[in-house]
Amino acid sequence: MHRWRIVSLLLFFFITPLHAEYQAGLDAYRAGDYATAMAEWKEAVKEEPERENLALYRESLYAIAMLYWQGEGVEQDYGISAVWLKQAADINHPGAQTKLGYLYVSGQGVPQNYSEAVKWFQLAANQGDRDARLNLDIMYNRRMIPPPDEAQDPVSAQDPDEAQDPDEAQEPDEAQEPEPRPVGDRGEDWILEQDPEHYTIQVIALRSKEKLLDFMDRHAQWAPFAIYGQTRYQQPLWVMVQGVYPDVETARAARDEFPPGLQAREDLWIRRFERVQRLIE
Repeated sequence: MHRWRIVSLLLFFFITPLHAEYQAGLDAYRAGDYATAMAEWKEAVKEEPERENLALYRESLYAIAMLYWQGEGVEQDYGISAVWLKQAADINHPGAQTKLGYLYVSGQGVPQNYSEAVKWFQLAANQGDRDARLNLDIMYNRRMIPPPDEAQDPVSAQDPDEAQDPDEAQEPDEAQEPEPRPVGDRGEDWILEQDPEHYTIQVIALRSKEKLLDFMDRHAQWAPFAIYGQTRYQQPLWVMVQGVYPDVETARAARDEFPPGLQAREDLWIRRFERVQRLIE
């Protein structure tokens, strides 16, 4: 895994107290004054941030975690690092999610738990974190965890881009072609019409489109839904997405409102339409 690198966040047109504290911590860190960096970053996270400051807030949480991780200015302590990583990971910091997954694999600072590791790696991989994807591959290849059970239909915890085909999969014959889509399914054309910068929620992916349509019918109140197919595999994978959201925070708020019976929250993936559109095209 790569060494942690502090980043400067420059997408701010005015200075807020949180920004000033984060920057003061960053300046102190670069000067080797880790105690001051820690103090400034802890000051930055004393209060819940305004929405526009969320990126700085979680970056500060991550920075504190990494001081404990690396033992810079404090005694190295993976347990304390894990506490801070969890706070950042819970608000979608991909680096924190990957580091937390690593701790669960190694059992450093937290009880060894491969299921928890996979959960955090998958969340980070969903945001494009390459280290998370690499660690998932390593875990599967070394048989630290079983491969996805292809006897089960749901594969929503897996990126459709990387879903594995069953060894016995056969090309579908014409009799297995999908039925015309129902009114509730907006379809691939609808997905392609959306603003690529907007977001949607991947609800579930199944090998059987019929079961997916039944799933959709039972939760029609959460429309709009759309289904797209990944037919490059020998056996097609059908993916259902829900909704159109202008930003990640709005999508996350909608995801958090989903009823437990619809899908496990950790298996609801927030995706940019641009990525989904590329999978279709």
